[in-house]
Amino acid sequence: MVADCLAIDPGTTALGWALIDRDTLIGAGILRADGLGTMLDEVETHIQGGHARSLVVEIPQFYTAKTSKGNPNDLGKVTLIAGAVIGSIGYQELCTPVPGQWKGQVPKPIHNERVLKKLTKSELETMEETPKRLANNMVDAIGLGLWFVDR
Repeated sequence: MVADCLAIDPGTTALGWALIDRDTLIGAGILRADGLGTMLDEVETHIQGGHARSLVVEIPQFYTAKTSKGNPNDLGKVTLIAGAVIGSIGYQELCTPVPGQWKGQVPKPIHNERVLKKLTKSELETMEETPKRLANNMVDAIGLGLWFVDR
């Protein structure tokens, strides 16, 4: 099956993914890894050779030192993961928004709640069970995909 949209929230230890067909969530989950090297292996194992009409991959936003959160070198690693995903999947359309383009500056808990409220009961059941600390990655991928299909 070729899904209409595969949305990816890349990370070095947790990569969120969501599959959307037409405008319905048909699956979502997390790829987990210990770091950059093992995440690249996970992408190769689980994503390489996949197909989606549209591939939507969030690209990290680099901020100035005053407004930056965390280590900016980590964003470089996340960018490598995003590139590995883009190079691993067949697609007809590529969309690479930065976070502010698709979710604005809404705090994560509020944004996650809004995304989950958009889902039907059957869509919620398609989500893989995920540890709470990693669920943000999956919910971001779902939100990214829903944004892309304008839902």
